[in-house]
Amino acid sequence: MVYKEQNLETIETKKSIWPKIWKFITEVLEWIVAVLIVISGWFLIQKWLNKPSKPEQDLLDDIEQHEQAVTQLQSQIQSNLQYEQQLVQQQQQIDQQIGQIYDDYDQHQQQFQQEEQQIIQESSNHQANLDYINQKYKGKLN
Repeated sequence: MVYKEQNLETIETKKSIWPKIWKFITEVLEWIVAVLIVISGWFLIQKWLNKPSKPEQDLLDDIEQHEQAVTQLQSQIQSNLQYEQQLVQQQQQIDQQIGQIYDDYDQHQQQFQQEEQQIIQESSNHQANLDYINQKYKGKLN
């Protein structure tokens, strides 16, 4: 008989562990719910009770407006800097074109002076020109 009683006691202990586990799980869930309620209550209290006063809210609104104005000015500055860079590039291109025009002008002036010198040399030698013409048409007149 003693053996049967011992066997019954071991079976009873196995059955009694599940209610303990269930009790532990419910207590953990109760703690989690309690913590969530406290945290959400804290946030609600912060939202409703710690609202800024009217002058503070006006200052916060002014700060926000000024920050927006600053961001707009910064974007305008960026666009102006980009435009200035474009203008600098255009100025460099125009300077190069002007330099090219001056180079072409100087080259044409040199060519003109060379042709003018050649014409002056050819026209100053009248006797050679007359001899050339006489030689050329001498046989045709006879």
